[in-house]
Amino acid sequence: MPDDAKAGEIRKLRSELGLTRQEMADMLEVSRAEVRGWEQGERAPSPAHQVILKKLRERAQQGDEGHFARKLLEATAGGGVAALLMRLFSSDD
Repeated sequence: MPDDAKAGEIRKLRSELGLTRQEMADMLEVSRAEVRGWEQGERAPSPAHQVILKKLRERAQQGDEGHFARKLLEATAGGGVAALLMRLFSSDD
């Protein structure tokens, strides 16, 4: 598992973003139990989710984490991972 995807790092990222496990799960189109498993080191995120988690961390470090997370949740509502990726890799916040 890459450094950015270690269990403690995932929990820290979620906390910094001000997201519940359910919100993070919804945004990443996985179950809440899957996020819990990542955070507790019981399972590793898929390679695709590792990329997303790394990009989330990079973007969150660029500014107000909570504001960024809320904008992501709004932008991805109903759009799933495709909308999340588009938002993460776009140049504007």
